[in-house]
Amino acid sequence: MIKAFEAIAIVTLVRLGALGAFSLIDGHFEHNEWVSRFYLPAGVNVLLCLAFGPVAALGVAFGSLLWNAFLEDYPAWTGLALAATSGLSCLLSLAFFSRVFPNWVMPLSAWCIGVFVLSYATFNSLAHNLVFLALPGSHALNLLAMGWMFVGDIAGAVAFFLVANMITSIWIHRPLKRRA
Repeated sequence: MIKAFEAIAIVTLVRLGALGAFSLIDGHFEHNEWVSRFYLPAGVNVLLCLAFGPVAALGVAFGSLLWNAFLEDYPAWTGLALAATSGLSCLLSLAFFSRVFPNWVMPLSAWCIGVFVLSYATFNSLAHNLVFLALPGSHALNLLAMGWMFVGDIAGAVAFFLVANMITSIWIHRPLKRRA
């Protein structure tokens, strides 16, 4: 059984890896500096939340904090607020999901994963846009940016799960090589 500290470390490293991989293609999908129309790390976050539960929220927040502190040009409080928001989105999604499906067990159906993805995209876009509202120079909630973040999280999560499904189905169904 994985201990909480090990789970947080795994989630942190996976989160950093997802952010790093996505940063290579992010420019093609940006709506603005903060919002992507196709955010693949959302799929990673969803998988981590479903696999590790509430502990994943700490790893996602810590991974985001490390990314923001060392690889982004944000003021310290902005990076901290965005990292906390990433973790909070995971916690709120898990709480909502546990309320809707109180006895959920793995493996989850596509319907259950879809509900989780929708709840994650909703909480994530709302929470992040409330942080954006607090930034200097922002005077109103940007509904267009919130909508694109919602769509980007859903698109990224769906694409992530489709690719993961394709890879695992190829791996499972490939014939074994016989030794001569």
